[in-house]
Amino acid sequence: MRAKQIYSGGTVISIGAGGTQVFHAGGGHMVIGSGKGIVQSRDLTGSFDSLEVTGSAGVDVRRGDRCMIEVHGEDNLVDFLETELVGSTLQVGIKRGVNFTSHLPLKVVATAPAVGEVDLSGSGDVRLSALDQDELRVELRGSGDVVADGRASTVWLALQGSGDIDTRRLQARKATIKLHGSGDVRAFASEEAKVRLHGSGDVTVKGRPKVRDSKIAGSGDIDFDD
Repeated sequence: MRAKQIYSGGTVISIGAGGTQVFHAGGGHMVIGSGKGIVQSRDLTGSFDSLEVTGSAGVDVRRGDRCMIEVHGEDNLVDFLETELVGSTLQVGIKRGVNFTSHLPLKVVATAPAVGEVDLSGSGDVRLSALDQDELRVELRGSGDVVADGRASTVWLALQGSGDIDTRRLQARKATIKLHGSGDVRAFASEEAKVRLHGSGDVTVKGRPKVRDSKIAGSGDIDFDD
């Protein structure tokens, strides 16, 4: 049995372990996914090195020689996932005012030489694979998740809310982490880690950094996983 998710008023609620998604933004009729999965390639007028995601949109980022974007989903629903290039930032979000039921995951697959900044607001998921760059900055507001692996010399991670950031598999020398809320941040730093925690969330830092600067205001925990 596939998981069921309900999107109501900007929130996705998971039901079961399988794949149906119901997106409801108020008003209008409900569109039922056809069940026929397609990959829709979208033209780009330029290149991007940063990502801005709103709502419940899902994005997979892969490293490649040139910038490309594809939308994966059902043939009658892929147009509900909007993508726009603003300067060097790729913006992704669910079209406003739409109501639909999806049996297959609806997401953007983006390819770029490097994505140095990720800004996620809401309950969406962002996954960055095989990064190889100098810096990664992630800002998450809400209940979404950001996961990254690969290599980046420096990482800057900021979380406000109940979401999760996991960069344990992203090899970094230095990490700066700011957590406000009940979410969790997991990171890797081999040389230096600076952590500021406000709230009930938890921060875990792997890599045994020699320089450690940490402060807690609240009931949360900071663990240097030695």
